[in-house]
Amino acid sequence: AIAFAQTPRKQAWTWANCVEPLVAQLASRSFRRPVRAEELADYQALYESARTGAAAAGFAEPVDQAIPAVLQAVFLSPNFVFKPELVPGGLAEKEADYALASRLSLFIRGSVPDEELWQLAGTTGLSDPKVVRAQAERLLSTDLDRFATHFGGQWLDFREAGNLGPLTASMQAESKEMFKSVLREGFEPERLISPGFTVVDAPLANFYQLDFRDRGQPSYRLKTAERGGLLAQGLFLARTGSGSEFRRPIHRGLWVLTRVLCRSLPHLDAATLEEIALSF
Repeated sequence: AIAFAQTPRKQAWTWANCVEPLVAQLASRSFRRPVRAEELADYQALYESARTGAAAAGFAEPVDQAIPAVLQAVFLSPNFVFKPELVPGGLAEKEADYALASRLSLFIRGSVPDEELWQLAGTTGLSDPKVVRAQAERLLSTDLDRFATHFGGQWLDFREAGNLGPLTASMQAESKEMFKSVLREGFEPERLISPGFTVVDAPLANFYQLDFRDRGQPSYRLKTAERGGLLAQGLFLARTGSGSEFRRPIHRGLWVLTRVLCRSLPHLDAATLEEIALSF
């Protein structure tokens, strides 16, 4: 886009000297693999048709009408809207490294591959598992916050907290920062349950009755054996705290089973359901 903007207006803008490089780069990154020759041919045909139509309609700069038409076609393409690289057979065999780069980047960054990952995919550098591991570690290091928001937030249900009162944002931040700390410091997953510390701001520390001394930071780590663990965080307790004393443990047990352990509750037979109903 920058190259297009810097092309002098007095120079004739043609498909070859300006539009094709722009469309090729944009489509390749949008499709998460190099755009194919037949796809470029289709975009060129669309460009020429739109430019001819704009000229016939009397537009002073027909190219200004033709280029947006091509860009819209790119962004409406199923190759952009959907993710064929995540479906077996969705990409050609020679594009396997681009599929791996895309899966890695979408998983960690929630976005398309960055320049380093893209270049590795183009040189079959991702065929080495050690390189893939190194790239995953690099992306986790540079995009940890995004990974925590998207993956951690969906897994442990802190990305969308709803409205749980004035401490909602503070509790949500605690859950996210604890997840980031476990990853960043290379802890075992069990430390999510019992980390030995928490990361809180002043309002949440006051609510937890923890000693929060103003150090000029909005939040910081506090040692505690009672808070910080996944099942002791305010967000978890508040979201699963509705219902009677009998129901709350059930709600929390279901949350752990489905969210943390990613398992489903087995189907209950009629006799078990009747027994549960009679206990209320």
